[in-house]
Amino acid sequence: DPNYLDAHITGNGRVQPFDPETGEVNPVWSVNLTMHEGAEINTFPVVARLKQLLKDVDTAGVELDDITLRGTLLANATTEIGHAEGKYLVKKALELPLPDTTIQIQRGSWFHTGTNEHKAQALLVASEPLTRQIEGKVDVYLQAKAGSLASPGLRSLILSPVMREGQLAIEVSSKGDLSKPKVDLVTPLGNLSDVLGTSKDTIDSLEKTGKALLKNLFGQ
Repeated sequence: DPNYLDAHITGNGRVQPFDPETGEVNPVWSVNLTMHEGAEINTFPVVARLKQLLKDVDTAGVELDDITLRGTLLANATTEIGHAEGKYLVKKALELPLPDTTIQIQRGSWFHTGTNEHKAQALLVASEPLTRQIEGKVDVYLQAKAGSLASPGLRSLILSPVMREGQLAIEVSSKGDLSKPKVDLVTPLGNLSDVLGTSKDTIDSLEKTGKALLKNLFGQ
């Protein structure tokens, strides 16, 4: 679908038409914008690439392809956008609450319409129902892999790098050409795929340790 956004947007701003140092015409402007509730947001090029990346990150039962990055805006969203030298700069974080996921575009992200280049940081926060759904899939995985060692504590250990206030939260960075963006998933411990892969290795080690303990205890 080529329509990335269908929205009612209002705002006001200010323009500085001349460079104060040189006196030459070099317009710089800043505008406060409100995207109104009910806007329809489709998958932007960056988000489409991200979903392609997330689709393969299903280690330890986490199926991030469940996250839907499109839908109807549930509340008004406000931001401040600045423009200078061809760049559109996000000067105030933009939070887009959607039915399954809230997309937070961080302050300092920018887009250059002339070159199609961009550099952006965003946070994707799964809704509480979606977070519980993903946790349930992790529990099923743990039960299959770790058996009696499976527990809510072990699940929390696996998901802790990507949880904020009880909800799944994925930090994303994107840069380069908007049509072919380089997208990374960021956690305090590194890329998400690396973190989950390490967690999977930890579970395998726990499983082997448990079997060794049983063998020593019961001679089997």
